[in-house]
Amino acid sequence: MRGHIITEDRFLHMGTDHRLFVTEIENVENEFRFEVTRIPPGGDAPETVFEKLVNFSARLAQCPETPIDQLVNAELTAVRNAVFGDEALHVHDP
Repeated sequence: MRGHIITEDRFLHMGTDHRLFVTEIENVENEFRFEVTRIPPGGDAPETVFEKLVNFSARLAQCPETPIDQLVNAELTAVRNAVFGDEALHVHDP
């Protein structure tokens, strides 16, 4: 699956630097890949901690006046919240 990164964001969570990438998928209209990576403490290479494909076509059909940027930004917030929640659940895992 190929595409172009349209947004990159960095955030700190639990003392670890995370990078969030949004990629617009080539040849598929309104489909985006959301991926969060981090370098764990003591690690030297990034690992993917979250990945999600979202196709906004159905939402755009329901609300055609909604800008795609608004949908992407709302999904960015949802992805961050999912990462925060998932990592908080596993904070004491061995």
